[in-house]
Order: sequence, then C-alpha cells, then structure tokens
Amino acid sequence: MSTSDIHLTFNKRPSNIAGLVKGFWGRIVSASRNGQGPHIDALITDQTVDFSHLRAFNAMCGIHDSPWIHPLYPMTYVYPLVIRILSHKKSTVDIFKSLNVRSWISQKKRISVSDTFSITCGIKDRRTVSTGVEADIVAEVLVAGMVVWECCYTFFYRGKTEETAAQTPPVELRPIPHAPIVGEWFLEDGKGFQFARISGDTNGIHFWGPYARMFGFKGAFAQPLLVLTRTFQTLSEPVTESFRLDQKLKGPVYYNNKIHINGDRDKESNRFDIYCGDNPKPCICCNIHYDQA
Repeated sequence: MSTSDIHLTFNKRPSNIAGLVKGFWGRIVSASRNGQGPHIDALITDQTVDFSHLRAFNAMCGIHDSPWIHPLYPMTYVYPLVIRILSHKKSTVDIFKSLNVRSWISQKKRISVSDTFSITCGIKDRRTVSTGVEADIVAEVLVAGMVVWECCYTFFYRGKTEETAAQTPPVELRPIPHAPIVGEWFLEDGKGFQFARISGDTNGIHFWGPYARMFGFKGAFAQPLLVLTRTFQTLSEPVTESFRLDQKLKGPVYYNNKIHINGDRDKESNRFDIYCGDNPKPCICCNIHYDQA
C-alpha cells in the first residue's frame, strides 16, 4: 500500500506543548508502527534570531554575548520540529514509547545573530536492533541556501518490527577508563521547567519528580542539551568554524549534583565522559572532532 509524504511547514518556531497535545490526542497506533507509514518532514522558513529567547538560553547555560549564536543553540529550533514529526498521528515512531539514545551535531560555518535561516527536519534512517528499532531524525540549518549546520537525534523504541532496508551503523563511543578530570560544574535544581520552555524538550521527566519516578528514575533529571551546553562552556572549547560533536546518552544527569568531566584529550583525541555525583558510570559519552584548517 502506497502512502503520500507529509510535509509540515511553519513560519515560526512551533509550540512544543501543542505538539505533545496533538501526539496524545491524535496518534494512531496501527500497522504503520512497523515502518510502513508515510515519510514526514518539517520545515521552518526564513527565521531571524529571537533575541529574548537567545538571551534566556545563554543565561541558563552560562554563555557570554557574542556576534555568533552558540553552536548548540539551533537545537532549540530543531527539537520542536522533532516533536511534531514524532507526535503526528501517522508517524511510524511513537513519541510516547521512544527514547533518545544518541545525537550528533556538525557545524560547517558559524551562524551570525543577524543571519536569516531556515530549518528542515525529517526521519532519514531506520535500523532494526536486538530489542526494537532505532530511527535517525536529521535536521539542517540553511543560510542563503547553504547548509551551515546539521544534527541528528537517534530514537529507540522497543518492539517487534519488520527488517528495514537502511542499516547505517552508528558511531560507537565507549567509556574512557581511568581518564583524569578535566572540568567540573554544579547542576542546580529548579531549572528543568524553565529550560523546557527554552529548549523545546518538554518531557515531564525533566521537571516533575513523581512523573520521572513512574518510569523508574530516581527523580527529575536535566535535558541533555542543558548538560552538553554547560559542559561545552566548562571545557572552554575554542571558537572554530567547523566541528562535529557526537554524544551517546547512557544515563540520567540528576539535579543538585556536581558534574565532572573525565577526558583523554590531546591532538589525536577529543574524547570525554560526563559523570553525575558519585555515580561511577558515565551518563554521557562525547567526542569532538575539529576540521583542520
């Protein structure tokens, strides 16, 4: 049975709350969950920076004013599009049964706060894994028709499914044993809901303890974007034109904890792992690759 592609177009950053409501009331659980539904993509056209939004993001993440937006900031525009794709009633990935397990971003050219940009987003690849399916949602930021920034969210959802044709292997990041501490910062409580409104990641597990405990967590924990951006700032990464940052999400980063970064970083390696409190296992494993000038 053939299906028609679905194209969602917005002229401003869509409401993430509205996306979740649409997903809750309008989703259709059917055979399309086996990967046979339509392709869904989303587009935001001709945007300029909302400076009040940018200032709120910078303040939450400890970023100083700059003529360039922070390289992780575009994810605050991408995530609402991801929500709209996953929550669409004909989506083949169930937003309420999926878990973000990996992501990467790739910046090819810095984005000025005065640039006009557009963002495209859609599911690019699927993989059958031992306990379910992984889906890659890829987004691109375009300035003057040129792709200057990309990212990919990988979502896992458990269950049986038909074998899928695309089988692109993910980047594997294993914890670094006995690496020295290269940075530390403290994750304060009470930031989850405020950052949810900024980032677009409004999942209640990030600001409502009882809800998070329903899913087996000790309590509410921070959005990965907040943790990664604060870590990026703590490490004082050089401002470069182009680089790629890979992340594998392995566990929650809880509020009211000291966050320490263990790394094995030299000219040949930019690997580091993010730890939370006294948890002996890393919560996020990361690698940064800088393009050589």
